[in-house]
Amino acid sequence: MNVRMMRVSALCLLVLASATTSEGQALSPQQVAAALADTKHDGAYKMGPFRVTTPYARVVEARKEAERALRPVTAADLPADILGSHIVVWAFPYATGGVAFVPPGVNSPVRIVVRPARSRDLAQAVQPVSLETVPQSFGNAMGATWPAQAVGAIFPREVIATGQWEIVAIYQAGNTRTAKLTLAGKQ
Repeated sequence: MNVRMMRVSALCLLVLASATTSEGQALSPQQVAAALADTKHDGAYKMGPFRVTTPYARVVEARKEAERALRPVTAADLPADILGSHIVVWAFPYATGGVAFVPPGVNSPVRIVVRPARSRDLAQAVQPVSLETVPQSFGNAMGATWPAQAVGAIFPREVIATGQWEIVAIYQAGNTRTAKLTLAGKQ
């Protein structure tokens, strides 16, 4: 993921988070301080084709964004949306077929759900609290572009904090992509 996409993701995260209902702070002041001081953590977790953020990861990303802008950041500078107890899952489009720089098509995600691992029961799927699409485009060296979209979904951490879960993204072409959602040991 390039820097431009990460900045778009960070902006969209704030839009997504502000659209949700207000939630309690998921991190203690000590955990926020630790996240602000953490220089080893990359921020979001990569789980298969997905990008997942937790409250801790969002604080680390906010610190990194402030460093890129050459400004200091403290716990008081962090908006409540970043500290909320929700999990944000991003799914991204991909080129279908083609050769090298000429994708004949793009397949974009349209929906994301979380379900118990290996379950096919639709009643057990956890629907997102909020879903947001972000316009993107694919292009080639000749100047042709193909419209696409990324999708971000917010899930309540309390619902999926325990047990074995998998992320499922449904794409425009009707196919799905899945990955194991592992939150154990992640802040």
